[in-house]
Amino acid sequence: MKLNEFIEKVFLKKEQQYLAKCKIQNIEPEPFSLRKKGYYQSQDRQVTLLFFRFNGSDKVSVIFCNGLNVKAKFIRRRFFQRTKIEQFFKLLKDTLKIQQTKSVDAKTFIKKLAACIFRAMVCQSFRIFCNKKYKAFRKWAFTKLRLHIIYDHIELDMLEQLVKNRGFCK
Repeated sequence: MKLNEFIEKVFLKKEQQYLAKCKIQNIEPEPFSLRKKGYYQSQDRQVTLLFFRFNGSDKVSVIFCNGLNVKAKFIRRRFFQRTKIEQFFKLLKDTLKIQQTKSVDAKTFIKKLAACIFRAMVCQSFRIFCNKKYKAFRKWAFTKLRLHIIYDHIELDMLEQLVKNRGFCK
């Protein structure tokens, strides 16, 4: 069976049953996920498939794992951890332009790498702080925050207070 067929025939029905059960019991439903074993033809192997939705999404996402006895919670947690790592390296590469720093020996390479990683961590801390502290900045990426700082859409007094009070970088 193709994934689209499985989602339409099995996943959506089970998800509706789960949501109806939670509504009857008057409890807040947790994110619904469905773990199934399947055969991945292109890799010629058995895999564990996890079907789930992101919060508030209409699309059903599917990820797979080579481990056959892995629990759904573990697969989902690893998926989100990997996504965070990929976002961190995307910040290093695309936003902070780490590839533009040239070095001639290992010592300067390590210094420049450490400085760039530190900058990325400060940028992430700033983004997380702004997302939590200010409603207007919720769910904004660092690049969008940076553009608004550069083009004076954010008051400089607020930024100075953040730096003076160490509000986002403790």
